[in-house]
Amino acid sequence: MTDVPSTFVAIINFVSHLIASIMSKVFRITPKRTKRVNGQVITPEMVITVTTRQHCLNPFYNGAVEVQEQYMRMYQFDYKKACMSVADFTYQALD
Repeated sequence: MTDVPSTFVAIINFVSHLIASIMSKVFRITPKRTKRVNGQVITPEMVITVTTRQHCLNPFYNGAVEVQEQYMRMYQFDYKKACMSVADFTYQALD
């Protein structure tokens, strides 16, 4: 009978780790400096919050798709046209 609770706890731990690895993650992304390139302007005040599709440590993991979409949606800023990269931003995990 003592093995049942420990087995149950092991299963619960496994499931919780599995769910955590599948869940999305939220990041606050801030430009480091003002940048003007190809008619695009980005400033440090243009802060966005991005929810990634997968649990990851870096919001730029998949070519920054979510970051590009959010900047276009909120500020009509074209991330690719401005030749932006991860080096131009700071990010902080919110969850």
